[in-house]
Amino acid sequence: MSREDTNVVTFRAKPEEEVPPEERARRLRVEVERLAGLPLVEWMLYLEDTAKKHNISQIKLKAMVNATIKRVEKERAASDSEIRQDRAEREEALEALRCLPRGEHEDGLTTLARRLGEDIAGLRDEFTLHAGLKAEAGPASEAWPEPVDTRELLDDIIKQVRCYAVVSDNIAITVALWAMFAWTHEVAIHSPLLVLTSAEENTGKTTISGVLKFLVPRPHSAVELTGPGLFRMANFLRPTLIIDEADQLLQRKCDLMHIINAGWTRGMRIPRIVRGELHMFDPFCPKIISMKGLDLPDTTASRAIVCKLVPKLESEKVAFFRQTDTEEFSCA
Repeated sequence: MSREDTNVVTFRAKPEEEVPPEERARRLRVEVERLAGLPLVEWMLYLEDTAKKHNISQIKLKAMVNATIKRVEKERAASDSEIRQDRAEREEALEALRCLPRGEHEDGLTTLARRLGEDIAGLRDEFTLHAGLKAEAGPASEAWPEPVDTRELLDDIIKQVRCYAVVSDNIAITVALWAMFAWTHEVAIHSPLLVLTSAEENTGKTTISGVLKFLVPRPHSAVELTGPGLFRMANFLRPTLIIDEADQLLQRKCDLMHIINAGWTRGMRIPRIVRGELHMFDPFCPKIISMKGLDLPDTTASRAIVCKLVPKLESEKVAFFRQTDTEEFSCA
């Protein structure tokens, strides 16, 4: 045997029967939780091999996975219920403050921030959004009394977008589909950003954002957002955030990008201590970002649906968008 051979150490995994029962149970529990986090079709494919690996029947393993899924769904429902209750109480306090004379708002915000144990700047941003949503709110949205033809609805939205902006077929369809997605956001697992970008000015980014303001639920055009303001707004008001000129804003306030990234997946929470207690804020809401160029981190870009716009030709004509709603929101 050479000298080099004497320095080689060979590791051998213990046979399954030599692994202590507690460790085998822990490994099985980890595997069950992993499978429970996968889509149904996917974890069913792994069922047979996983059952053999852990020396249990497929029926028993399937029951364990289903039980874990139900437990997680129950915990999520309880968490969502608590968030809705907190949101309702908070909105009630903000609404009472909004009804006060304007000159009393700042003192009221200071008192409320002290009572909640929160940062006054973040609460001020949240109050501004709340007051803006109330001022902009039209009639409450109601379900259409009859079934809606999805293709017809999609065509109507595309027509509205193209009424005011010159865009390609792909971008028109993308924007329309995203607007429809915003109405189903509450049941989504992921929240892709809609990014409107161009290399030049006057390409319709702001116009399309304005059109979408009348086509999405609880829209709000955010100006000079702060990090605390963003995750509090998203957590308590669930707006569709429209962030214009984001290339300048995100360069000045880097923390916004981290919060936007966290809002990609349902269930991601931002921990903050409020009045000595841990609170988990949920940044999950639809977001539209309008910006010149595409100076986004790879992580953010991978979570975005990017629409690259170009200036219209002199021969291409569109209606002038007046930033106001009209009957049926038409070009007439």
